[in-house]
Amino acid sequence: MIFTKNIPNALTISRFFISLLLIVIAINGHATNLFVILFILGALTDFLDGFIARKLKVMTVNGAVLDGYADIALYFSALLSAWFLFPQIIRKHLFSIAILIAIQFVSWAFSYAKFRRLTSYHTYAAKTWGMMLFVSFVSLFAFANDFLLISMFVIAAVSISEDIVITGILPCWKSEVKHFLMAIRIRDKYLKKRALS
Repeated sequence: MIFTKNIPNALTISRFFISLLLIVIAINGHATNLFVILFILGALTDFLDGFIARKLKVMTVNGAVLDGYADIALYFSALLSAWFLFPQIIRKHLFSIAILIAIQFVSWAFSYAKFRRLTSYHTYAAKTWGMMLFVSFVSLFAFANDFLLISMFVIAAVSISEDIVITGILPCWKSEVKHFLMAIRIRDKYLKKRALS
């Protein structure tokens, strides 16, 4: 039973190792079949860890936070790998990438300044962004095609902007805040509770 409870965290942790392997393979300068398979496997663990945690009823705040860090590791390694494998394509999108990174750091800095920890909202917009990241990177790594990257950048900007809005709304740190309307409800409930106490 203890082993079963640890399956979601084991899948999440495996994403860190897969991230390192992707960079090691990409440094050689070839998007091999193994590279593409590992990337797909890494993305699959992102879906499975949450799914299994919900099925086994072993969801925890720490698990959600770890999942967020593992996502950052996987997609940062994918971006770094793309730089090694397709530098001309990445240079073409460098401005958009720089803007996204800047917005993301603003989001993290705001969260850390307000809550002394990073966000772990897992919003619907973030999930949509994750799916677009996956499809965009598979298209890039498997077919050297960057036609989906622009759409992914737009969805990413919307997702990160919503995170900033949610951080601004929430009175205290919360995980699993699916959208900004949920953040408003949490804030209103908190203020009502404070007014009654």
